[in-house]
Amino acid sequence: MRNIICRVAALALATVASTLAVPTASAQIDPSISGLPAADNPAGDEIVRVIQNGSTKAVPIGALFSSLSNASGNPTPYNGAILPKWRKALNVLRAGGTDNVRVAFVGDSKTRFFPLANGATKSKSRRVGELLALAGVPTITDTIFGTGGATSMADAVAYDPKLSGFSGWSGGNVSLGGSAFYSGGTTPGSFTPSKAINRASILYASSGGSGTFSVTKGSETSSFATAGTAALGRAEVTFTTKDASPITIARTGAGNLNIVGIVAWDSAQPGVEIGNFGVVGVSSGYQADTTNGFSPANALATYAPALTIINLGTNDLNLGSTTLSAFIANMSTIIDKAQLSGDVIVTWPAIAGTGSAAGTNATRAVWKSALRSLAVTKGALFLDEEALLGGRAGAQAGGWFSDDLHEGPPATFAEANALVGVLLGS
Repeated sequence: MRNIICRVAALALATVASTLAVPTASAQIDPSISGLPAADNPAGDEIVRVIQNGSTKAVPIGALFSSLSNASGNPTPYNGAILPKWRKALNVLRAGGTDNVRVAFVGDSKTRFFPLANGATKSKSRRVGELLALAGVPTITDTIFGTGGATSMADAVAYDPKLSGFSGWSGGNVSLGGSAFYSGGTTPGSFTPSKAINRASILYASSGGSGTFSVTKGSETSSFATAGTAALGRAEVTFTTKDASPITIARTGAGNLNIVGIVAWDSAQPGVEIGNFGVVGVSSGYQADTTNGFSPANALATYAPALTIINLGTNDLNLGSTTLSAFIANMSTIIDKAQLSGDVIVTWPAIAGTGSAAGTNATRAVWKSALRSLAVTKGALFLDEEALLGGRAGAQAGGWFSDDLHEGPPATFAEANALVGVLLGS
């Protein structure tokens, strides 16, 4: 069914008053953290926290995760149980594997990156890709998923400079990254990769009334049909010519066309495929939806990431639209779907300001404890980005935020650096 692209403004509409008491794991500050002079951490502050299997590891800001150790003081990302599926997938890739390793970022405008205009280049997911590439890990960032909650197709195209065209297209079925790129006509849309490629994956929403489409690069064209049961479909295209020419997609027959995502890469160099599924203005229930086979949570399972990073809760609190019990249930659904194929990092989102946007400090503390407990129960890592940026007051004083809810580019770099430190075990 055709839907309208919608964007919910992230305004402080209400404060969640009702809370649910959820048992939390007792905090443990690892005394074996090494390489941190007392002068760098005089108060022993617990600034960055990662939790797995009931234990808590803490390192001060600046060190990020570089000194994360196990109980014996040894680095654990590649020697222990932290992110085993991601670790295995990455090692297979490094050993000459031919399949891409998928990493999914699930969230709201903080994941998509606010504001939308040219936001793709500033998002945390893109920063993670850049940092992985700098560390020598082949990374695929020529990707786009959904319209991300844009108010118009022009806004959706402006979000990523790789996109062009799509005149007459609009928002369609909701899947990865929000409403799909929907077409009921034959006007094409294009995606221009940043480097020479000869492979492309086109993800689409399949349904009984779905149509056909063509994929063209240069003089080469392939055709695909999307009719079938409701599901996330994936059309694979191999081009004879390897170059950076635009990849053009056009509806070619009757029925609805819903393009969910585009991934372009060089088949001679598979890598870590970065998928940003953030949608502006949404709460956790949006990303946990399993109504259709192509709905966000079901599509996440089909996408089969080796690692999923979840950042939700800001709008649940800010809009007052979700109870704590519903939020935990939604997060549990997303984690379960992600863990079918890979590991999960659950992040507690940072905010700034002195008001009650995204919840009072007392309410946020209860929600954070409940989310941390869920992460422990599920065997997921937990990253407290609020603590990473110095808490609400610290984030405000440090100038990390563009407004009370949205990080600026320096903050996304700091958050990405923390994530990559865990992913690479450095």
